[in-house]
Amino acid sequence: GALLQLINRDVKYICMSTLDNLGATIDPVELGYFARSGKGMLAEIGRKYENDQGGAPARVDGKLRMVEQQYFDPRFDQDQLPEFNTATYIFSTDGILEMFGLTIDGLREFSKPEKKREFVEHVEAVCGALPVYPVVKETALKGQKTPVLQFEQMVQDSMLMLHAEKRMFIVVDREKRFFPIKDRTDLD
Repeated sequence: GALLQLINRDVKYICMSTLDNLGATIDPVELGYFARSGKGMLAEIGRKYENDQGGAPARVDGKLRMVEQQYFDPRFDQDQLPEFNTATYIFSTDGILEMFGLTIDGLREFSKPEKKREFVEHVEAVCGALPVYPVVKETALKGQKTPVLQFEQMVQDSMLMLHAEKRMFIVVDREKRFFPIKDRTDLD
């Protein structure tokens, strides 16, 4: 697959962002800091402005992770949290292998055509442990707004596949690294 091709080309790091952030780019200083850390995943966070909405880093069961806004207790004042998730991440290829409980040799073995089914089952089993979020949204069906139930998984939950000490958060300059595509009404 693609991961094995990247590893075979000596790619060590993968930067990804959701469409929510048009400011996502590779920062060489940040990448170097991450590379020296030995961590498997870096999540960028930015300073919140008053009334910002969205996911944020928070401790759950004593471990720092990202939590989507709708999963905080409704009585909790999210303005107490100074940062939010910019939806930009860097993964090390070693970290991705670790997330799936694989070695490079194991990935090579799974890449054989006769192992495809076994590989798919392995990935599904690992991903099946990640949370699935039911979300009610409105969509236009036959010209009318209709509520629909959508099931989502969040990229930031992939950090749950790594031990807490293999996760890293870095506060970035919001004005330079975060340009949201959504406005407040899109989040309601």
